[in-house]
Amino acid sequence: ERREDPRTEENSMDEFKLKIGDVGVLKSGGPSMTVVATGSTLTDELWVHCFWFNDETVRREGRFPPAALKQKGA
Repeated sequence: ERREDPRTEENSMDEFKLKIGDVGVLKSGGPSMTVVATGSTLTDELWVHCFWFNDETVRREGRFPPAALKQKGA
């Protein structure tokens, strides 16, 4: 039996505009972050892995759903 893809257009990587090397920011605000990887979990949840600097000296990193991010300046 074929199942429908649970991902919506809103969070599909095909529709996600940020690419590796782009600078993005959380839609809710926060520091500028560089996209370093994208992918999906074993359960097909999409993620975007980003690096950013805290106080411009300490590198931080995190994974976010694509729907939570936008391109810096957009």
